[in-house]
Amino acid sequence: MKTRNLGRWDIGIRLVMGVVALAFGWHIAFELNNVYGLLLGPIGMILMLTALARWCPIYFIIGLSSCPLHQSDEAVF
Repeated sequence: MKTRNLGRWDIGIRLVMGVVALAFGWHIAFELNNVYGLLLGPIGMILMLTALARWCPIYFIIGLSSCPLHQSDEAVF
């Protein structure tokens, strides 16, 4: 089972940047008729999905974690 490797700040920043990337991508692609806006859509989705999953595969590969105590998904009582 994978453990969390994203802390609260990292999750918040990823969510905000994901929404911003989607909004700018939509504006650039459909309002300005520019194909580069279509690149921001998948980037925004990846940022938001990793934030909601609280797990980043790149952090996992590197061995990095912004989670303070490397908390797992399972609650320990």
